[in-house]
Amino acid sequence: MNSAAQNDMQKDACDKNHAYAVDHDVHNMCNTSSGIGLYRGVELEDNSQSIPISWMKFTQENLSRSQKQRACSEQLRGKIKTVLRNVKNAIYGQFNVVNNALQTRIMQTMNARDQLRTAIKKIVQEIYETEKLVQLLTQSIEDKLKPLKVAETRLKERTKRHSMELCQDDPMKTLQCETIELRTIIRALKDKLHQACLSQTRLQRNQEALQADIAIKENSLEIDQRCLNIRKTFPINDKRGTLLSVPVSY
Repeated sequence: MNSAAQNDMQKDACDKNHAYAVDHDVHNMCNTSSGIGLYRGVELEDNSQSIPISWMKFTQENLSRSQKQRACSEQLRGKIKTVLRNVKNAIYGQFNVVNNALQTRIMQTMNARDQLRTAIKKIVQEIYETEKLVQLLTQSIEDKLKPLKVAETRLKERTKRHSMELCQDDPMKTLQCETIELRTIIRALKDKLHQACLSQTRLQRNQEALQADIAIKENSLEIDQRCLNIRKTFPINDKRGTLLSVPVSY
């Protein structure tokens, strides 16, 4: 509508300029002017398209229409500014919400990572203690094997006695009890050694799982921190311009 009103005003102004130039030339004509001549019947020609009243009305209507269009444009611009301001405020509010969410998530991830690091320290200590226990049990088993070998060898040698000398006497009974007791102790030590080895394997697997989880959280922290650094200022500036200048598709 503004373009139509402008075109009408420009055409009216152009016509008035042309009329002014014609009247100016006519006003300045005299008997000695060049280009004057006789035009028979010209006084009878009437190609008028307006009279003073309609001419004035036409001009006033153009002016009035132009003023109304300017007023409408001013009102429309005011509404657009209000909409843009509301949109900017909404985007800025969401901008802060996202930033706060990122900061909260970063803190949560950092706390989780620190807890995992503390857990790993405890697991490393437990692995160390378990390794010492495995070494101790292994050494204990080796230490008990030598007396067992002695007891069993004694029993074996005593079976070499002849006839009635092959007697189930107190030394024989004592050696048999000692052998059984040593085997029981070694069996119990081996069971404990087996349990310790299983515990050591579980601890090592837990350590690997925690280390993998820490690596994942470190990666998440790096990504979230990079995103937060990008969103330091508002509006966000990039190669396309500010955030509010990015075209919106519908």
